[in-house]
Amino acid sequence: MISRDIKIFILGFFEKRPKGVTWYNLEVALSRAGFGGEVNALELMTQLVSEDMLSVSASDIEALPWYRLTEGGRRFLKECCFK
Repeated sequence: MISRDIKIFILGFFEKRPKGVTWYNLEVALSRAGFGGEVNALELMTQLVSEDMLSVSASDIEALPWYRLTEGGRRFLKECCFK
């Protein structure tokens, strides 16, 4: 289960990066935000994909897959943060 604060942080991070993010990019951002060691970026992203808040696709230039914010993720941010 993802805490609401971490979910908002992650989805907001993705919203600022429309080209996409790898799990490693998110891991670094979580660490810098003070969540390092508390969470596993790959597990969080996998859960958000299953909740249709992120999509995942293969990269042509990197070995790591890219994750992008979906309409479901945008809707969640809009509903919880911009009422």
